[in-house]
Amino acid sequence: MDGIDNNLHEVQRLQEQLNKAQARIDELTQRLEHYLANIETHFLTHFFSGFRDISMGALFVDSEQKIIFANTAASKMLVRPIEQLVGQVIGSLFSGLHTLIAELIAGKSNKGHIEVSIKDENLSTIWLAIWASHIQEFAHEPYLLLVIENITEFKQAEEQTRRILSEKSIRRRLAFLAEASNVISSSLDQSTIIDRLTRLSIPELGSFCMFELFSSEQVFEKVACASISQALEAQLAHSVFHKSFVWQQLLKSTLNTGYTCHIRNNGKLWEETWNKHQHHFDEPLPANSLLIAPILISNNYLGCIIFGKTAPEEHSEGDFILAEELSRRAALAFDNARLYQQAKEANKLKDNFLAIVSHELRSPLIPILGWSQLLKSNLDSPKTLSKGLDVIERNARIQTQLIDDLLDVSRSVAGKLFLETKPISFQEIVSNVVEGHRLSASAQDISIHYMPSGKLPLVMGDSLRLQQVVSNLISNAIKFSHHGGKIQISLKLEGTNLVLKVIDNGIGIDPHFLAHLFEHFRQEESAATRKHDGLGLGLSIAQSLVETHHGTIEAQSEGIGKGTTMVVRLPAILQKKTTPITT
Repeated sequence: MDGIDNNLHEVQRLQEQLNKAQARIDELTQRLEHYLANIETHFLTHFFSGFRDISMGALFVDSEQKIIFANTAASKMLVRPIEQLVGQVIGSLFSGLHTLIAELIAGKSNKGHIEVSIKDENLSTIWLAIWASHIQEFAHEPYLLLVIENITEFKQAEEQTRRILSEKSIRRRLAFLAEASNVISSSLDQSTIIDRLTRLSIPELGSFCMFELFSSEQVFEKVACASISQALEAQLAHSVFHKSFVWQQLLKSTLNTGYTCHIRNNGKLWEETWNKHQHHFDEPLPANSLLIAPILISNNYLGCIIFGKTAPEEHSEGDFILAEELSRRAALAFDNARLYQQAKEANKLKDNFLAIVSHELRSPLIPILGWSQLLKSNLDSPKTLSKGLDVIERNARIQTQLIDDLLDVSRSVAGKLFLETKPISFQEIVSNVVEGHRLSASAQDISIHYMPSGKLPLVMGDSLRLQQVVSNLISNAIKFSHHGGKIQISLKLEGTNLVLKVIDNGIGIDPHFLAHLFEHFRQEESAATRKHDGLGLGLSIAQSLVETHHGTIEAQSEGIGKGTTMVVRLPAILQKKTTPITT
């Protein structure tokens, strides 16, 4: 037992000595830390003094992003006393600095630069350039040095230069648009306008310019190109890339959107259009940037203007706006050219029509006048009197019909065609008109084949006007059929419409003239070369009458010498089916 007690006392004594030693170590550690802190404070104070009076602003920021030192220049630049700056989080002064400071403190970078703007007491803008860098750590604490310079004068000079350049650019582009307007207004010929616009656009909008028209075959055709160099222009003139499916689809999509398309060499659209489909092109496109501006006239597709830059620079926003404005003005010019051509054509048609009218109205007057003078001098012969009166009556009726046709056209144009509508049998009207024309057809050895169908529904219409329509169609079929020709007439119920077809194997119609067949004062033959009588108003009047009956009329022909088919559709009055009620 005595041995155990002695051991316990020894352990206690050693523990007391250990505690005294630990206390001594803690005291020495505190004294050392205080000593090191004093050294750090003295060092930082000495270090900061080197920045106190320099002309550039200086801020020191600790790991908590708080300002621990600000010099006089920084105070003036930031329009705040030094005592207000020290202790503030740097992000409260410059919101844009937070990310940069965080990266520097985390050691992701050693330095950084940023430009910020602040407001002074007069709310004027002050521009500052701030350079931030990581400096030597003290007691394992990172510190940042922010050097600040006032660059307001530089920014103002830069803005002034930019404004001057912008004003010069605006003046230059306004002059370009003015010249473009002069070029556009100097001609009413579409081809001339296209050629002049294409050449005018170089070099203002690129190294080359192409014009592609949307043809009736639903494809784009290159009609003009110009370039800053003869070699590039020759290359573009003989290039075939515009025929590729991808290029055609690109232009069509631009037309469909109605907006100018900008394709950059490094852009997504370039990648999807060009790089992914190089096998569709036999040659590379000589451009780093493309502007494709659509030209639309009254929502109708005309084509696209393509501006290309071969230099590394891309088209700017100003180029984009200029291209859109140029395409808009070009569309107006083309529309004016189209209207001018239509006016010339209308004037030509008017002159042609007046010549025809003069001839047709004069023709019946000659026999009327001749027989009138003859009858005055010879009233003794009853046979001569009867024949003369027949000739006068026949020609008077012809002239009356000509005048009636002119009046019908006038009413149609004015929208004053009057109909007395009621439920009538269109089938009966067709049969009567066919029978009425058999005699004149047989006189020219022309056969008319008409097989009446079973009883067909009635239509709501004016019997006299519908008789006029059917008579015109059959008369034309006889007039334009060859000797010994055949005319087939059918009337059937198709769906909810009665469909009349008058088919002849006569001279036919040029496919290019089909679109103009029903126009007023339009004839395929000119006044000088026409071989058939009449004003050529019958089909125009027939169309107006049919459409007034809520129907349609159309002409079909495979070409000259292949006959013509006229088709009239009128809504039938169908009996509503009733479902018997079961009890």
